[in-house]
Amino acid sequence: MSIHRTIILAAGVGILFISLCQAQSKARLDLGSEVSLIGEVSRITLTLDANGEQIRSTENEITIPASLSFVEVEVGEAGKSVSAKVEAQEVTPSNESEEKRLIIKVEAPYGQWLPSGVIAVANFQFSDQTTEEYFIDLQLANSAFVSVGWEGQREPVAGRAGTLTIMKEAPPIAACFFYMH
Repeated sequence: MSIHRTIILAAGVGILFISLCQAQSKARLDLGSEVSLIGEVSRITLTLDANGEQIRSTENEITIPASLSFVEVEVGEAGKSVSAKVEAQEVTPSNESEEKRLIIKVEAPYGQWLPSGVIAVANFQFSDQTTEEYFIDLQLANSAFVSVGWEGQREPVAGRAGTLTIMKEAPPIAACFFYMH
């Protein structure tokens, strides 16, 4: 989705329309999905599809429920391949019932670009006292950006939201006896 602005200039008898566009990057930032047991650390991946662009850094804002605790963020395998730096900032709301925001920034070192693949992994945890199962949508906020080139031009990107399913116990696994031997 592009943002368009139109400027109307009155020039003598005629009117000139100039349309300015803030183009959206061809890159994508997608959140992964995870199924975890109560009390376990859940790992949600942040995957970049550079789609042929030279991406210097990414910034992604994720909304998470107040009941979910952010543990840490790690550099993903694609980020490790270029020694990328990753940082996260948790923004807590004033009201405990509101959703929290987690801002994850990933940056390649000078002279390198972020490759496509898992660039970061965010770790979350529910408390051991939780007795209910949860299905959580991890929504991408409207502020996902990539910096294209070394000039640092920030461009909005599309992405897919992730899901986190917290279960009381592991689901049963059915398998054929003959297949397993």
